[in-house]
Amino acid sequence: MTRPAPTPVLLQGHVLYRLLELPDESVHCVVTSPPYWGLRDYGVDPQVWGGDPACPHASEWDREVVPAANG
Repeated sequence: MTRPAPTPVLLQGHVLYRLLELPDESVHCVVTSPPYWGLRDYGVDPQVWGGDPACPHASEWDREVVPAANG
C-alpha cells in the first residue's frame, strides 16, 4: 500500500513560537532563515547549500517545497 505524498506546510513567524503550535512528533523538517543573513563571518568559503545538485533531496526540494512557497 502506498501513502499519498504529504502536502508541504509553510509557516511564517518566530520559529520557537510557531513550533509550539504544532502537534508533537508531527514535524519532519524545519528550515529557518534568521534575520542575520550575511552579517556573520564563520571563516569558511562562501557556499550555497554546499551539496551535490544531483542528490535526491535536492530534486525533492525543488519538486515539493519551491512550488508550495511560490503559491
